[in-house]
Amino acid sequence: MNLTEFRQKLERKKGQAEQINTDLKATQELIHNLEKEISFSEKAQAIIIAVAKLTQEELEYRITEPVSLALAAVYDDSAYKMAAYFDITGRGTTECRLGFERDGNFKNPFDASGGGPVDVASFALRVGSLSLESPKCRPVLFLDEPFKWISRNKMPLAGMMLKEISEKLNLQIIMVTHIPELIEAADKLFEVTINKGISSIKELT
Repeated sequence: MNLTEFRQKLERKKGQAEQINTDLKATQELIHNLEKEISFSEKAQAIIIAVAKLTQEELEYRITEPVSLALAAVYDDSAYKMAAYFDITGRGTTECRLGFERDGNFKNPFDASGGGPVDVASFALRVGSLSLESPKCRPVLFLDEPFKWISRNKMPLAGMMLKEISEKLNLQIIMVTHIPELIEAADKLFEVTINKGISSIKELT
């Protein structure tokens, strides 16, 4: 190998070395940027987890508290309480299980004895959902024959609960019912009759 060939080979090697150094710097910069992204992602994930936990706690309160209070108002010994459990599924999503707690045990609402507690819970959930709506809706709730599964001796308590919720939450409740105990809780009464397919409305009080 003569001197000229040696110089040419040396220049090629120098060029390859410079390219390797350039690639190495680019790779190091890429690694640095990826490490920063991972750090930001971990921080963002921690924030998302914290926000999700706070959101779950707020939702749990907004869902379970009004239902538990309504159940306690109708069932003297507060035998039933509303419970909400959030489970993370394998798909990376969160599911909410709603049910009753009785004597420290979780129960499916539809396994509860009788339909009364379910009637009360479904009403209270509707009231609670009003506070979650955005933008806020008008505070009006329509009920069609509510609490039909509640035992008759609990009806006066259900009527008192309706009246108390209406007053405390400034909630206008418009209700259709034939149940005397619920009728007695109303501030204003209208009688609706149908004759030959034509409805007539008469104000009673």
